[in-house]
Amino acid sequence: MNWKGLTLAECRPGLYTRSMTYSFSAVVTKEGRMFVALCPELDIASQGRTSATATKNLKEAVRLFFETASPAEQRRSTLAG
Repeated sequence: MNWKGLTLAECRPGLYTRSMTYSFSAVVTKEGRMFVALCPELDIASQGRTSATATKNLKEAVRLFFETASPAEQRRSTLAG
């Protein structure tokens, strides 16, 4: 499953003047009664009771990563994936 990521301008308004959009993969698996969604490029995961909820939660986790991580950490994570 592929989904379009958020633009950096959305995540950190004022720091980015241009919009850059990244696309990331989401690997969703069922573990017991829960679904786990993983973005392997960033090594970020989330979960939910449905596949859609797990994916929604993963998107929020990725957005929060870009809001809070330093620019150096963002570069390391996006280049490592």
